[in-house]
Amino acid sequence: MLKKYRTHIIFFAVSLLLVSYWFRNGNTWGAGETGNPFYNLSQMLAISGWAWGNQILGGSSGLTVASVPVHAVLAFLQQNGVPGFVLQAAFFFIVLYLSLYGMYALARELFPKYKESMWLLAAFFYLINPYSLMNIWNRFLLNTVLFYALLPLGLLIFIKGLNSKRYYYGLVLGLVTVLCSYAFGAPAQTIIFWFILFFTCFFYFIFFEKSWFVIKYFLFTFFLWLVFNFWWVSQQIYFRLSQTYLIATNLFFTSSGNLDALTFLSTILGKVQNVLLLQHGPFFKEGYNLPFSWPTFYSLIPTLLLQWLVTLSILAIAIKKIKEKWILYFLTVFIVGVFFVKGNAPPLGELFTLLFQKVTFLQFLRNPFEKTGILLALGLSPLFGIAIYEISNYFCNNSIFYIPQKSNCRN
Repeated sequence: MLKKYRTHIIFFAVSLLLVSYWFRNGNTWGAGETGNPFYNLSQMLAISGWAWGNQILGGSSGLTVASVPVHAVLAFLQQNGVPGFVLQAAFFFIVLYLSLYGMYALARELFPKYKESMWLLAAFFYLINPYSLMNIWNRFLLNTVLFYALLPLGLLIFIKGLNSKRYYYGLVLGLVTVLCSYAFGAPAQTIIFWFILFFTCFFYFIFFEKSWFVIKYFLFTFFLWLVFNFWWVSQQIYFRLSQTYLIATNLFFTSSGNLDALTFLSTILGKVQNVLLLQHGPFFKEGYNLPFSWPTFYSLIPTLLLQWLVTLSILAIAIKKIKEKWILYFLTVFIVGVFFVKGNAPPLGELFTLLFQKVTFLQFLRNPFEKTGILLALGLSPLFGIAIYEISNYFCNNSIFYIPQKSNCRN
């Protein structure tokens, strides 16, 4: 009985352990642009529930409306006596659990011939890789955290629809995105989400099945997502067409300014050696008054050697097994991620600059490491599980203690 639910128990225990440690003192946490919403969730709901706000002398923004379902539920619970730190701990417990289970279930769906150990390795790498440690869990931005948890789960639901040829999964995905609409609180996250689903359809059409169903399924899913989420998507559209937005963008944002910002950030964060290791370069060179100055651990020579060994092993094994279509898929996602994450840093920096200037919506990605780094984690996580699984089997099968008739190496 317990064996059947072993994975859920592991994920439950890990998530509970982390939130118990984070919120052990009964305090709420705040960071970055989201501040500390769990201090007064009713106020956050009042502020974010409308495109027009009275803060900063009044102004309109369609960015915050997507947070309404999450803030409404949490505000209701807080009004009925649940402490803010308990609600924040519950929120992070859910996203931690979904991050683990989403990647685990995705790996299990796409790599059924592998054993549970591979699926678990993929899940835990997705949870605690260098990118997620800094850009997800350290930054503590609620919409980003929720998006990180949603992406593998959303991709799983979408692929299940492709494999089963059932439009039903497009409906399920649409409903899930309504519940998790806060995950789309930034335009870059919407772009990444639909880029991944479009690329998945394109890949599936080329390598699995050249049928009209694939195209119709993508359009159907996008249509339902648009219909179900139009209540906040429309606010974003109206906001972009408003005079307030035009004035603000003309005053504070220009194409040349965005390009300057892109170039500056690409110079700092887009070094290929950092991108391949999923590292936010400056963060892992400073202690930032964090416990034990733990980011600097990743900059120690022995640690760097180990990281390079792991990364090169992952890529080598992925290339060796590239005939497996889903391995090719995730390797391609990772390579595309490297191209976007490094920005206009070399190599191929000129091509990125050209795309950045010609494709207007790409200017939302002027901080490419922050906005698109999730592609690195998504692409590398299943490949990490496969690489460690294959390496362990190799050493097990070549051990002096190996007995072919009784070997359990592949369990």
